[in-house]
Amino acid sequence: MDKYQLLTKAKEQLYDQSLMDAEDDNILYALNREFDEAHTHSKLIFHLLSTPSKKDKSDSFLMAFIRQIGVPDQFWNNDKWTIYRERAFDDGRIDFVLESSQYVAAIEMKLGAGDGSYQLERYDRFCKSRNKEYNMFYLTLDGREPSEQSMGALDRAQLRCISFEKHIIEWLDECLKYTKQGGYKYSFIMQYMAAVKQITGKGTVFGMRDLIKDSESAFAVIELHKELQNTMADTMLDFFDKLIKYVLEKTKLSCIPYNIDIDEYYFGGKKTRPGFYAVLDEINIGTMVYRFFACVEVEENLFWGFGFDRVKKNGDEEGVDFDEMRKKDISFYTKCTDKAEALHIRDLKKENGLWWAYIENTKGEKLNFKRWSSSVVELIDDMDIQVEYIGDYVAEKIIECGVGKKNLFELYEEI
Repeated sequence: MDKYQLLTKAKEQLYDQSLMDAEDDNILYALNREFDEAHTHSKLIFHLLSTPSKKDKSDSFLMAFIRQIGVPDQFWNNDKWTIYRERAFDDGRIDFVLESSQYVAAIEMKLGAGDGSYQLERYDRFCKSRNKEYNMFYLTLDGREPSEQSMGALDRAQLRCISFEKHIIEWLDECLKYTKQGGYKYSFIMQYMAAVKQITGKGTVFGMRDLIKDSESAFAVIELHKELQNTMADTMLDFFDKLIKYVLEKTKLSCIPYNIDIDEYYFGGKKTRPGFYAVLDEINIGTMVYRFFACVEVEENLFWGFGFDRVKKNGDEEGVDFDEMRKKDISFYTKCTDKAEALHIRDLKKENGLWWAYIENTKGEKLNFKRWSSSVVELIDDMDIQVEYIGDYVAEKIIECGVGKKNLFELYEEI
């Protein structure tokens, strides 16, 4: 079977599969909340952890979770555990804290967002202040390690990296064993498990592999995959090129592209976020220029946001966090942030030196360029429609948030 016959067969099979149940047939996906940490995953996990158990606590959802994430077994006893969600302390707020009389488990959850400055180091200090045995758990989609700037002076022997794709899925599977089939609780867990499988790429694999029956079809798949990679890379470049020009035309702002290195983004070892930014206002403080900017970037999902940076005399740029900008010039900081906060953006987050929110397409879907979500693949056919829709949204917010007058009328210089 050559690659064109294989592609035709695959399209037919994909249509048949679209009529079947799949992991994206879950409530979180329908509500576009599958990557929402604070309002979705945090609340759902907390709800399950707080579910009352029978007299035998060994079969509780909480104890299953404690075993699954690797809490040392000497603490698996009948001691009373207290569960905190968004546990606040003097130097921050931890997503989850599980605490007994002898042990503390602090859990920081990250779904796409980066780490805060010295975030885990601060959480580590909180754990030590409890004067108990403890571990720091870093929960991500795939079990990746936190950034160096987040860990700081963290006692790394206490750090445990856990993942949704392994630990959370296996925990939910164990919870099902303790739950009566057919009931609301069972359906609740099944729905949440489907959402987790969907975001981690662990969903049901249908019969596409049945099309690969011999070496000829296998080589055809390899060739198609290479062509698909090139196509999606070109799609991403084309999308940013058209979006930059569209936003320029709407705002008359200089839109500066950066990090649009496809090989580094998809295959490189260092973390890079392709995107562009536009300066909205600036102020001279000492020998440096401090700027308020709007940006559009893609980590996995496309997002946009506002933040501060500064330009040194040698031309180097570096980010400036909110607290530092507030201390440098409170009036400039307030003028800029008042504009951003007045936009009343749904799900606008304030972290890692940015106010940011995901950008959605005309169907209300996020665009995941890393995993080639359906919304990104559809750009091949719907590029102009999506660029206009997303460009109008971004340009409108940039204009509403434009603080200074000078930059609003600068002309874009061709790249």
